[in-house]
Amino acid sequence: MYSWQSTWYFENIDFSSMPFKASKLTQIVKVTPSISGDKIRLGLSNMFGKEKLIFDEIYVSLNSNFIDKIRVTLNGNDEITIPQGEKIFTDAVGLSVEAGKSVYVLMKTNHEQTYCDVKSIYNPKLVNASFNRFSEAMPKFSESFKNRKCWFCLEEVDVYTTIVPRYIELTGDSLMEMGMISTPLMEYFNNNYPNEFSFLNTAISGNQLMHDAPQTNNVYRTFGDSLLKRIAKKRRYSPELTIVSIGVNDIVLPLFDRSIGQKKIEVHEFVEGVEKLNEILSSKGSNLLMLDISPFKLDEDINVEKEVQCLRENINNLIRNYSYVVSVSESLEDQDHGLKPIYNFGDNLHINEFGGKVVENKLRYYIIYNGGFCG
Repeated sequence: MYSWQSTWYFENIDFSSMPFKASKLTQIVKVTPSISGDKIRLGLSNMFGKEKLIFDEIYVSLNSNFIDKIRVTLNGNDEITIPQGEKIFTDAVGLSVEAGKSVYVLMKTNHEQTYCDVKSIYNPKLVNASFNRFSEAMPKFSESFKNRKCWFCLEEVDVYTTIVPRYIELTGDSLMEMGMISTPLMEYFNNNYPNEFSFLNTAISGNQLMHDAPQTNNVYRTFGDSLLKRIAKKRRYSPELTIVSIGVNDIVLPLFDRSIGQKKIEVHEFVEGVEKLNEILSSKGSNLLMLDISPFKLDEDINVEKEVQCLRENINNLIRNYSYVVSVSESLEDQDHGLKPIYNFGDNLHINEFGGKVVENKLRYYIIYNGGFCG
């Protein structure tokens, strides 16, 4: 039986505190499906915007130069309007897609408008994006792992298919959002288990397990509700497995910026939060697979540095006792408990593509052999 299934899903983030305004916009997004299908449709979000958004032209194509592009419509109309506070699905497009083979989306508008629904990635291998403030010139993709690639409104690509995939959610903080971990993981399963798994990326840079985003500045406001709160909400999809990277911000933010008025996280509080996370997911029929807290350096006062490292080590020593926690930090850290230079993105907080591959290998092993999700 045919049905609509998500083949690519990157949940947009609320950037209403830092909106992007443009008189014209052209954006291109490369997406890589995990599920094959005979037709596709796009999920477009304006959940966080303050006004309706209008796109004059939207196209999809199987190549990045859009030579064979196909027009996307909504209710038969070429002009597509996304009402304020809503997410819409376009009409079906007669484009056959294959798992692991990229699809390209081109979106244009000549309307001056403000965008608040944003998503980004650094690893460009499976997902890439670029935009400019013109409606005539085509943006160009960057293949650098150092550049942040942002896009607006595009949240989902669905396929019309007989396949019913098993959903895996990738969530938490920037370590999962950047794509250094999620991209090699998705690539492996697309290549070795095609059409079996579909991935839902709901990670938010700055996200915390226990606390909502601080409201003391506009950047902090983009950090989203606590992961516990987000996971508890009703979701459109029911992932069989939820892979989580979380904890660095719970430790760092209260000590790095005391103006946010957030108390320092205690070891027992975080451990109880992890248990609560597992309890919520279990009640929803999803298995938890969580990374221990990766190494980092703040380059702050030595006493603050000692305090955060002690917190991280004490938390990790306890949560590693849980069968659903995967220990990755010891493979990533140097003798001073920071990131090894070969795995350092360059800011002493995030891992690069090589560190991401280390983590992906450990996750993959657990999913296939320990978790019994494959085979």
